[in-house]
Amino acid sequence: MALPRFRQWFDDPQASPRRIALFYLAVGAAWIVLSDRLLALVVASPRVLTDVQTVKGWLWVGLSALLIYALVAESLAALRRREGWFRALIEQAQDLVLVVDSMTAVRYASPSARDVLGRDAATLIGTRCVDWVHPDDQPAFGQAWEQLRATPGAQAQFELRCRQAHDAAWRVLEIAARNLSTDPAVGGIVVDARDITERRRLEHHLSRVEHLEALGQLSAGVAHDFNNVLSVVLANADLARSESSSGPTRPSGLLDDVIAAARGGAQMVTKLLGFSRQAAIVRAPHELGPIVEETVGLARRLIPETIELQLDADTPPAWVSVDATAIQQMLLNLVTNARDAMPGGGRFAVELDGVSLDETTCEVQGGGGAGAYARVTVMDTGKGNPPEFLPHIFDPFFSTKGEGGTGLGLSVSYGIIKNHRGEIRLESKVGVGTTFTIELPLWKGAE
Repeated sequence: MALPRFRQWFDDPQASPRRIALFYLAVGAAWIVLSDRLLALVVASPRVLTDVQTVKGWLWVGLSALLIYALVAESLAALRRREGWFRALIEQAQDLVLVVDSMTAVRYASPSARDVLGRDAATLIGTRCVDWVHPDDQPAFGQAWEQLRATPGAQAQFELRCRQAHDAAWRVLEIAARNLSTDPAVGGIVVDARDITERRRLEHHLSRVEHLEALGQLSAGVAHDFNNVLSVVLANADLARSESSSGPTRPSGLLDDVIAAARGGAQMVTKLLGFSRQAAIVRAPHELGPIVEETVGLARRLIPETIELQLDADTPPAWVSVDATAIQQMLLNLVTNARDAMPGGGRFAVELDGVSLDETTCEVQGGGGAGAYARVTVMDTGKGNPPEFLPHIFDPFFSTKGEGGTGLGLSVSYGIIKNHRGEIRLESKVGVGTTFTIELPLWKGAE
């Protein structure tokens, strides 16, 4: 087995001092013993031997100085190598590494501060990291920090939201901290912060998808059972009306009301099945532009003159495999939703264009696979929706209109888009308006 290189003797900070001492002792002992014996054999005169030993002593002093210099220089070089390794690890890491004191003042920040917090590392020195924490998270952060700093060697893991400087956005950070205040090499609390904002957003999206899938299954079960009841009601009402038309009494008017109510229920069943993606659709290649233009033409009859209607569909032909009637229904649902959000007037715009999505974008947005899509953007300047409404906008029977809404329009639109392997996303802000973005995969036969 090959012996380790000389420089590797100094890579271990704990063993290096011992190795230096042993190496110096071995060389010194060998020098003294061997040189004295050699001189005793070669020099016979005691006076000459004394002079030679004096020269030998000064020579040993010089050699010792060179040896100590070489050993110390190599030890310092090993220390610099270790420092370079750890610095490279920290500076290339995506996680933010901080060293802070007990009052949360930053003493060191790694370069990844630019990516995680949107700030240069140098600007963080001397600032208190508690000042970056979301107000709602500060009580929990304060409690965890008190427990951490009270016990040297203690560790803590928690999550919190911190503000980014460049866009004032809140980022979700996963924190792992350890109290190394008694370590003279550190003398503080080491914090590793990992940005998990996208992970939490994807988890929320997955949870919402599972929630909608569960609602879809429930809606489908209720719809099928309700449909069976309505079928019996309609059949018996038609039979009773036909028999009563020739009798002395004519309750056909009442039966007409029963039939109309049952058919209204049947339409609701169809909407529920559409949300649960169990309604039958007939897809065929269609150019999306004419469908959008025809729907906007119908929309002009639905919205008052106080609402300005804009259409921008001046794009190359976008062929998609869709059920044209279902797509029109989806768009009209969005038109109705926008109209009700602007009782005092406003602007309603529809844009059609194309977009190519890669795998990374699809993963971040939580959509389908990569490829070419036709994109329809529906925007209004209505009242908008508060943040607490947004997770439930596509839930069946959830309505922002109070008793005046059925809560099925947007859920049906969601089901239609999902039935076409597309994506629908919502952005809304109170007092600004609402924007729906619909993406439908282009028909492969059009390539």
